Amino acid sequence: MEYFEPKSMAGSARAVLPEDVLDKGEKAWTTAIIGQFVGQIPNFSSFQKQANFLWGKEGNVELRSVGKNLFIIKFPNSNIRDWVLESGPW
Repeated sequence: MEYFEPKSMAGSARAVLPEDVLDKGEKAWTTAIIGQFVGQIPNFSSFQKQANFLWGKEGNVELRSVGKNLFIIKFPNSNIRDWVLESGPW
C-alpha cells in the first residue's frame, strides 16, 4: 500500500492521487456492481455458492460484504456483469 500526503483544499485535507493509481483502481473494479437484498438476507456462504453456480461459468464471482445487507459482486468479465444486469429479475 502506498501513502499519499494529504493536501489542503478549500479548508480540508484531501489526498490527491496520481492518474496511474486512479486508472489502476478503476480497472480493478470495472466488472463489479453493488447489490442489496430486500427482505431476508441469505447466508453468505450459500450466496457465494449460488452466485458462482449461476454466473461463474467463465471464472470466479467474488462477493464482499460491505455493510448490513450490502454487497460488492465482482464478475470475471464485463460480459457476465452486463448479462446479469440485463437478465433480471432486479
